[in-house]
Amino acid sequence: RASATRTVGRVDGKTGKTTSFGVPVGEGRMAQSHGIVLGPDGRVYFNASPRIAYLDGDLGIIDTRAQKVETARPPQGMTLVSGWLAADGKGNIWSASGNMKPPTGALRFDPRTKTFTQFKSLTAGLTYGIAGDQDGNGWWTGVNEDIMVYSDAAGTVHEIQLPPQPPAEYVKPGDFAE
Repeated sequence: RASATRTVGRVDGKTGKTTSFGVPVGEGRMAQSHGIVLGPDGRVYFNASPRIAYLDGDLGIIDTRAQKVETARPPQGMTLVSGWLAADGKGNIWSASGNMKPPTGALRFDPRTKTFTQFKSLTAGLTYGIAGDQDGNGWWTGVNEDIMVYSDAAGTVHEIQLPPQPPAEYVKPGDFAE
């Protein structure tokens, strides 16, 4: 649900005081957020979506020393920032991007140059989850197709088809018997 004052908040663990950080989207409301990560540079990164908390918006950036928030928007023609974020070992911030229509994939944000690079999934239709590794690669899932996707440091996108699994049986007859 959209707030009039907060996109993300910081809670002081000693005092309990909450500080609100907002990204205005118009009509007296702030952007919604789903994902947040502390970057290696000490800044806090989060998605800032005008409509649905986990879909298509800007990258919010909080300078933790100055307690100021700014946003970065991917250039025209790129997908936007979604609600899953991660940092890699090279200092970049990765975000899932796109929704259920192609292109989907990931965005890499370089905080030093404030630039985005887009990585398009080859066949995956919905990016869900993201991780960055120590070598600067990004990893994400094509959750509906059971595909792991990654971009290597050279920028080539690869997909790994996961083997089929039998349906999981979570509750079996007799589990609640006395």
